[in-house]
Parts: sequence; C-alpha cells; structure tokens
Amino acid sequence: MNKKYRGSFDRHLGILFTAVLAVFLIVNILVPDRENSFTENRVLAGLPKPSAYTLASGTFADDFETYLSDQFAGRDTFRNAISFVRWVGGNREEHGVYSAPGGQLLEALKEPSEEVLAANIAFLNDTAAARSGKRTTVLLVPDAGAVLGHYPAFAVNADQAALFEQVKEGLSEGIGWVDTAAALKDSGVKKLYYKTDHHWTTAAAQAAYDSYCAAVGLTPGEFDFYTVSRSFNGQLSSISGFCMLERETIEIATPAEEESVVLTYTDEKKKKATLYDREKLTSSDQYAVFLGGNSSIIDISTTAKTDRSLLLVKDSFANCFIPFLTGNYSRIVVVDPRYVTGSLNSVLERYPTDDLLFLYSGNTFFENSISGQ
Repeated sequence: MNKKYRGSFDRHLGILFTAVLAVFLIVNILVPDRENSFTENRVLAGLPKPSAYTLASGTFADDFETYLSDQFAGRDTFRNAISFVRWVGGNREEHGVYSAPGGQLLEALKEPSEEVLAANIAFLNDTAAARSGKRTTVLLVPDAGAVLGHYPAFAVNADQAALFEQVKEGLSEGIGWVDTAAALKDSGVKKLYYKTDHHWTTAAAQAAYDSYCAAVGLTPGEFDFYTVSRSFNGQLSSISGFCMLERETIEIATPAEEESVVLTYTDEKKKKATLYDREKLTSSDQYAVFLGGNSSIIDISTTAKTDRSLLLVKDSFANCFIPFLTGNYSRIVVVDPRYVTGSLNSVLERYPTDDLLFLYSGNTFFENSISGQ
C-alpha cells in the first residue's frame, strides 16, 4: 500500500474509531444507571460523589472506574458473549456455575463454616424450646447438584447429604424432620429442577409438600397444574452466560377446590388477593411469579376450613411451595430473615402460630445465619 492510500486508510480508520467511541459515550450517557444486576445477583456501583478526601486519596478514581465497569451499556451482552466463546473452547465453569451434560446448570455445593452451622442448629433448638407444646419442623431442600450430580471432573463440592444428616442429628428431640431428598427421589417427577435456574420445579415442591403433610399429620390437598410460561431462562444462565437460548416452562398449582387468599405485605404496606404475580412473567426474573418474589414478611389469610396457623421461615425455594399449604392453614405468616430488619426472634414473638416450619435450600442454610442477626 503506497503512502497516499495508507494515509487515507489511517484517517478513515481514525474517524471510524472516533465515531464509534462517540456513539458509545452518548449511549452510556443516555441509558439510565441500573441499581441491581439480575444476571450477577448483586447491587451495581452508583456514580461516586467527589470530595476533597476521595480526590486526594485516589479512592474517587477507583470508585469511578468500578462505576464505569458496572454501568456501561451492553455489559450483560458482552459478558455472555465471552462466556459462550469460552464454553465453545471447552470451559465448563463461569462465575461459580457449572455446565453439566444435557444443558443442566449447577451451583457448587457449599461447605459451611463450623460457626454458621453450629449457630443455625442451636437457633433451631432454642426456638423449638421456647415454643414448648407447639410443633416445629425442618425441611431442607437438597440443591440440584446433590440430586442430579454430573459435575465436571474438576468441580469441588461439599457432601450435602452428610451435612443434612449432621443437621438432623443435631436437632433436639421433638423437632420434626422432613426427608426431602427421599421424597424427591421417590416422587417419580421427571423434572425436579430447572435447567437454567437453581430452584426446584413446582412438581418437586408438591412432592415435598406431600412428605411434609405425612410428617405433621395433615391431609394433602389436590391441585391442578397450569403452564404460565414457556420462555423461562433462569438466573444460573444469566450469571454464567451458558444456555442463553434454553427456554423452559413454569407451572403454577391451584387447589382443585376453590379457595380465596389475601396476602398482606407488612413492610410494603400493600395487599393482594392472589399468590401469583403474572406481571413478573414479562420481567427478567420470571420465577418471581410466585408471591411476586421475596419479601420480608407476608401475612396470608385463607378460607381453609381450619383454625390452624403456620409461621414459615424460608428462602426463595418456599415461594412455589406455599400455594400447596393454603388448604391446611387459615393463616400463614411467611418470613424471609434475609430481608427482615432486626432479629428473627422478635418476629417469632410477634406471631405465636400453632406450627413453625423452617424451609431452606441446602446452600442458603449452610451459607447464612437464619437468626437474622
């Protein structure tokens, strides 16, 4: 290439690069900042405010760099493209998510710290002792990897079955235990967990519900299942960038006999007359169709022909489990300690229900303090 054409090429390339940079800058200015990232399940950095201290110390520059990294337009698409390229190259782990055969995505099974595990078991025992004469039950849900397996050879996982047994053996006499792993294994349900999400399916939740009823002496109800989505792509897919084209169905369960419910969201000060928020089916988090997602405290009144009440301490696995309970309890108080301000003990004192159920997935139980402190 002669000098004349080389100079022309360089000028045009420079103009193109400047134009692309300008468009990128304009787009980033026009696109509003996001508070949260569904794909990464975390809060994104906001625009830092400069001060004499932050400017002098250099922390403003670091915070501003983090802000640009979190907020640039097309960030999620860029991350997913990189993940796909790495997957084609043989990579089977991204951001703590493993790609197993058949398109099944799995989280690692977490090893708890001795302190957290001991504190959670002690809290269960102390809570049951304080509720002398009332029924307390623990239902831990094995995570998908503990049931389905098929991790890549290099994956490191805790023995969740052994951890569940450790919890069971550490519980005081009189606390009920639901063997959820056996219930799922014997259920005959073809799809126990979503492929692209860490949650269990509604059919799997029903199998655990039947086992819970058997454990506490309740009569399980009959339900009809309806498909409400055929386009579900869950959080594990979003986090990892794997299986982005996978589309799954979400089913909801409704009682065979007509029932009415009223849900009071105490902190949000709002009421609803349905357990399902269909508007969430058009959002990035379709699993939030159950109860509208997670909330600190939800007080549910039902038309069940009973005066029994239940306080359910839970994580998000319980959201698709709760609809099965509405025929067995006239009142269900749902508490997610991760969103409660203060201690769980204060909530337990506020709602002296007949029954108390702790329902957690294994990873949540082993990674978090359930006391809310």
